[in-house]
Amino acid sequence: MIKLCANFLGTSEKFAGALFEFLVLALYATDMRILAIETSCDETSFSLVQVTQMHADATRIKADKEGKYILPIVTVEKNLVASQIKLHAPFGGVVPTLAKREHIKNLPILWRQMQKIKEVKNKEIDLLAVTVGPGLEPALWTGIQFAQEIHETYFKKSIPLVGANHLEGHLYSFLLAEKTEFPIFPSSRTKFTTGGSNFQFSIKSETQNLKKEKTTNHLFPMISLIVSGGHTILGVLHSLTKYEKLGETVDDAVGESFDKVARLLGLPYPGGALIEQLAQEGNKEAIQFPRPMIHQKNYNFSYAGLKTAVLYYLRSQGVNVDNYSPSAVFKKKKIPIQLQKDISASFQEAAFAPLVAKVARAAQEYQAQTVCVGGGVAANKKLSELLQVALPQATVIVPPLMYCQDNAAMIALAAGIRHQSSQNMYPLQADGTMNL
Repeated sequence: MIKLCANFLGTSEKFAGALFEFLVLALYATDMRILAIETSCDETSFSLVQVTQMHADATRIKADKEGKYILPIVTVEKNLVASQIKLHAPFGGVVPTLAKREHIKNLPILWRQMQKIKEVKNKEIDLLAVTVGPGLEPALWTGIQFAQEIHETYFKKSIPLVGANHLEGHLYSFLLAEKTEFPIFPSSRTKFTTGGSNFQFSIKSETQNLKKEKTTNHLFPMISLIVSGGHTILGVLHSLTKYEKLGETVDDAVGESFDKVARLLGLPYPGGALIEQLAQEGNKEAIQFPRPMIHQKNYNFSYAGLKTAVLYYLRSQGVNVDNYSPSAVFKKKKIPIQLQKDISASFQEAAFAPLVAKVARAAQEYQAQTVCVGGGVAANKKLSELLQVALPQATVIVPPLMYCQDNAAMIALAAGIRHQSSQNMYPLQADGTMNL
């Protein structure tokens, strides 16, 4: 079609492609402002997000044999997060009853701040969304009940109230990444440029050797890795609205193993960032920890055995460690700082090796040139570095730290994409074990 347009207009295919893209946006774009609530664990979050989404029939317009995809244009107008880390730190993990209590206290406070925003004050909202799972059910219910309350008393039920899948939020968090470009018209070299919390649509011209066309990165299929304290999931997005789960952890999540190893090393909760910091000065080859399931042909993971291996290694070094409780370390012998660093580096290398290996294999199997990483562990820079080394021709997308952690902006995206594509919505009922 682009070639025909170029011949008709008497111009280049590059210009015709850009013009066609502009017309598609003008004809098919629909603006939606979404107010979202997130309370699945220990962060209370409100977010106001504007999404310029494509109609369902516009998302699969073909530009050539490789296909063409249009991403929603996203503007995060407000994102508020109240963290409970200090409250839960003495317990070495999240206490559900305390999390519920804090959500009940924080939700009205954040809501009062949101009401100061002009669009919320004027009730210029198209969709109200709330996380319904997975997560801690007592915490989930606080968000659901608060959403129902403001839906009835403030919005007078004038807009839809929908449930959102927390994991789909992480799945779509790549839309919140900064400085990422995707060719959306391969033949015309038109690009979509993301810009963090404020997305912009831009057209960029390129002079490129046509022989390199096969190495050009395309958005879909996209390999998606969700790594957090509660989940380790590998999937593939065939389009913005169609995804497939390939595998997941069979026991502990990778983030959970980081926290438990941190406890063994006497580090405060949450310990993932501290392990990453110590690992930078440690020897990753000092200790040969196991790399569970790395050679299995499936896409599943396992981390229970790895953290146990760290436990046994510490005992072999004369450290009296009985369990993973915060007070179990340093009873008889303090761990030397260099040993802490070497264990951190060796453990991190062993934990990430199966993730990188299976992401690389999935990218090869599905011929994907884009990898997105979401969830709290995605904030670990070493993981993205290892992925980029393993996939030098691919684009590895990681959202900013604030969007790796739990937040309502990603919940707004998940709800908005599902709602606009006419998919079945999730019921307003807490489901702690919900999956993709």
